[in-house]
Amino acid sequence: MISLSSHVIVPVMVFLNNRLLKGNRNFFRLFLANLYFKEQLVFKIKPVLIKYHVSDPDVLPENLFVWAGDWDKRLITIDKHEKIIMVRELFLENKDYRETAFYSFAVNRMKENRPVKRGVIMLDSPVNIDRYFEKHKKIFYEIKNQGFDINRSSKIGVAIGRDGKLIHFREGHHTLAIAKILGINEIKIKIRAVHSEWLFNQLSGSKLDILSTIKNSLNKLFQ
Repeated sequence: MISLSSHVIVPVMVFLNNRLLKGNRNFFRLFLANLYFKEQLVFKIKPVLIKYHVSDPDVLPENLFVWAGDWDKRLITIDKHEKIIMVRELFLENKDYRETAFYSFAVNRMKENRPVKRGVIMLDSPVNIDRYFEKHKKIFYEIKNQGFDINRSSKIGVAIGRDGKLIHFREGHHTLAIAKILGINEIKIKIRAVHSEWLFNQLSGSKLDILSTIKNSLNKLFQ
């Protein structure tokens, strides 16, 4: 696995500190954060701690780890996310998938020649829409019947809001939905981004460099 060597880390920290001093609020490439922190961005938590989802994730810079702006104020409660609603309709209300809200949405978008893509499946035909639902029914019943293996499950993307709030973001929609519906006790998350104000608050009064501050602050958050 590629890693950041010591002769690379020092200029990275200098660069980040310069961006901070210049008042830049969107910085630190995600791939650098992943290379440096690796598994230190991964934590195990209870699903009930994730209560919100970014209402419009597509407006956010996907390639950055530190974000500014009011994205952490424009949220929906997790129970209103399409995946949570779909899983609830299928497995708690026992609806046929053709009776779910998402099925109607996908079919209407297909008829309008504006198909939606979910994962690797483009929902541009009745066959593909059926495949999508069958895939997730299979996943659900495998987890229900065989148990939830936290070490094999997909990591759930989480962003940290300015006040330390955990906000679901981009990855692991179905894993989170199924975990909540089945009452799974513990899930694995990966920190996908942090709000710049949260980071500035952690740096205030800290004697550590920016990378060490991020690592220590995340560890304290999940103690």
